[in-house]
Order: sequence, then structure tokens, then C-alpha cells
Amino acid sequence: MSPHTPAIGALLAESMRYLSMGLWWPAVAPGLTLVITVKAFDILGGNVRALLDPKTCRE
Repeated sequence: MSPHTPAIGALLAESMRYLSMGLWWPAVAPGLTLVITVKAFDILGGNVRALLDPKTCRE
């Protein structure tokens, strides 16, 4: 990957060096984006599983 291409992991890695200086806010936006993305895929996967395999669906 090109170093000029923005990625969530690269942004988080770059912001880690600022945490030791007390600058926490550069990590907030990419961190929240990553958490929201993972949670959205988790919810989507659960819904797809419930649709495709109704036996595993809990009521």
C-alpha cells in the first residue's frame, strides 16, 4: 500500500506516537470509525445468519 493512501490502521498507528505526549484526540476519529465498522459487520452477519438459518434464530 502506498504511504500516501489513508487507511484506518495507518492513521491509528501514526496517532500512537502522540499518545505519549498527551494528545489523545488524533486517535479518536479513526478509532471510532473502526469500532463502528466492526460493529456494523457484526450486526449484518448476525442478520444474514438469522435469515439463512432460521433454526439458530432466538426469539
